[in-house]
Amino acid sequence: MRARVSTNAYAAKRALRDRFLAMVRNDPGGPLSDLLVSYSDPGKFAEGQMLYGGGIVFDQSGQEQDLVDGDDTLAHEVAVHGWHIRIEMAPTPDGDRDPVEVTDEIAEGVGDAVAGRLAADPHLAGGHSVSRIIGGQCDHHLTDTAAVSVLTLRISVESDV
Repeated sequence: MRARVSTNAYAAKRALRDRFLAMVRNDPGGPLSDLLVSYSDPGKFAEGQMLYGGGIVFDQSGQEQDLVDGDDTLAHEVAVHGWHIRIEMAPTPDGDRDPVEVTDEIAEGVGDAVAGRLAADPHLAGGHSVSRIIGGQCDHHLTDTAAVSVLTLRISVESDV
């Protein structure tokens, strides 16, 4: 019987952040090189590109599905992390394209890079974990001075704790 709550959710969030930082470092001069990666909302609302971690929801299975490891009992956990891709830039002056379409395309490209990183190494929380994008949400707003697109990815990390 468990005497405490144990979760891998915070360790998985740190691992995701570290992988995303490595993704940016491995793209010098590329489309991701200016991406700000942060564990939490950096509080900077200015023109630029950022990827930051949000909230986490985790669930653990019931005892009938627990795994036994010696004297300890391991529970299967699914932690769903919100990671936000926020792109803000001044609207394009040419008027040929909707400025939100431009920021949406940049957010989509960053999302593709995140998906590629997870596909290349889904075991972020240890050898028996599996990480994948399970959903998300796209949103935007436009003012006279800025076009902003936000792509929120819901990333599931399954592991045993």
